[in-house]
Amino acid sequence: MRPGLSRFTSFFVILACLGLLARVGIVVLAGNQLSNSLSGIGDAPAYVRLADSLYAGKGFSYVGQPSAFRPPLYPLLLAGAHVVFGKYYLLAIRILQLLAGIATAWISARTAATVWGPEAHARCFAWVLVFPTLLYFTGEILTEAFASLLTVSFFYFLVRTDERRSGAVGMGVVSGIACLLRFNTIFFPLVAAWRIFSSLAAARRWRALLAVAAIPLTFLMPWMIRNLIVFDGQVIYSTHTGMDLVEGILEPEGRADKEQQQEIIRQAGWVMQGLEREDARRLLYPSEPVLNQHAMAAAKRLWMNAGWEGVVVMVKKIGYFWLSADQFKGLATFSFHVRLVRLAGVLVYWAALVMSCFGIRRLYRIDPRLAVTFIIYFSIATCLHLLFAMNTRLRVPLVDPLLCVLMSFPFRAAEGKRGEATRIEVPVSA
Repeated sequence: MRPGLSRFTSFFVILACLGLLARVGIVVLAGNQLSNSLSGIGDAPAYVRLADSLYAGKGFSYVGQPSAFRPPLYPLLLAGAHVVFGKYYLLAIRILQLLAGIATAWISARTAATVWGPEAHARCFAWVLVFPTLLYFTGEILTEAFASLLTVSFFYFLVRTDERRSGAVGMGVVSGIACLLRFNTIFFPLVAAWRIFSSLAAARRWRALLAVAAIPLTFLMPWMIRNLIVFDGQVIYSTHTGMDLVEGILEPEGRADKEQQQEIIRQAGWVMQGLEREDARRLLYPSEPVLNQHAMAAAKRLWMNAGWEGVVVMVKKIGYFWLSADQFKGLATFSFHVRLVRLAGVLVYWAALVMSCFGIRRLYRIDPRLAVTFIIYFSIATCLHLLFAMNTRLRVPLVDPLLCVLMSFPFRAAEGKRGEATRIEVPVSA
C-alpha cells in the first residue's frame, strides 16, 4: 500500500473515531433527561405523553382521546423501552439511537461502495459519523435518528435493484416501516416504482412493483384499521395534514413565536400545544377529525388568499429546507456556544451540499439512471413539502445521509461501470 494512500485512509479512521466519540459524549451529557443543553424541547414531550399513555394501558391517546396526530412507531418504541428499562428508558433510547447512527454510517458506506467502488466505504462511514445534523439528533428524543437509518436502508436496496431480486422486497419493507415512523415518507414507494421501471426488464418489473406496493400497505394496514375503527371511518392515515398546511403559510419555518401561535388560533381555532396535552384542558377540544377539518378549511382559505405571497413563502421555505436558513432565525433564545455550534454546523452542511452536487454530476457520467433517480427523489421530497412547514429538521433524515453517499465519490474516478474499483493517485512524497 502506498504511504500516501495509507495516510489518506488513516485520516478517515481518525475522523470516524472523533464522530463516534462525539456521539457518545452527546448521549452521556443528555443522559436520562427529556432535553439536553444543545436543543430546545421541540416535539419530544408529545412523543413521551403518547408513550406514557401506551405504557399506562390507555392506548394511543391524550387524556383518553384517541389520536392519529403522530405516527405510532416512535411512541411504541418509547413505551417498550419504558417496560424493559424502567425509569432509565430515555437513556436507553439514546443508546439505541447511538447504535442506529453507527448502523446508518455502515449502511451508507455499503451504499457508497456500491455506487463509487470500495474506496468510498471508509470515506462515507466517516462522513456520516461526523456530519453535524446527523450527529446532533443522536441525543434528541425525536424520530430523526431512526428515520435516517430507514432512509439510507431504502437506498441501500434501491441501488441494488438491478442486481438482486431482494431489492424490491427490501424497499417495500423499509417503506412500510418508515411510513409508521414519519408520515412524510409516504412517497418512498413512488421512488421505488420509478427505480423499478427504469432499471428492470419487463419480465421482472411487475413482480417488483407488486412488492413495493403491497408490502408497505401490509405494514400500514393495522394502523389504518385502528384509525377507521376509533374515528368511526373519518380517518385513515393521519390527522396532522390540516394543521401542517396552516403552519405552512403562517409558520413556514416550523418554529412559531407567540404572535404566530395566536394567529394560528385565530385562523384555525386551535394549536398543537392545545391538542397534545395530558390534562383536562384537552377535553375542551373536539375530536381530532373535527379539528383536522377546521384546519383544512382554514388552510384552504389562507393559501387561496395568499396569492403571490404564497409563492414567496414557498421560495423562502426551500431556503430553509435546502440551505438551513431557518437556523439563523430565533438564535437569540440560545446561548452563545449553542449559536456558534449551530452556525458552524450550517457552514459544514453548505460545504457538503456543494460536494454532493459534484457527486451527482460525476454519478450522471457513470450511471445516469441512478443519478436521475436521486434527482427525482430530491425533487419529490421538496415538492411534497412546499405547502407545509419546511426546515432543517424535516430535511435531515430524508436528505443528509444521501449527501454523505454522494460526497464520497473518488477524487479521480475511472469512467465506466458503476461500482467498479477506482484508483486514487496520491503522490508518494508529501
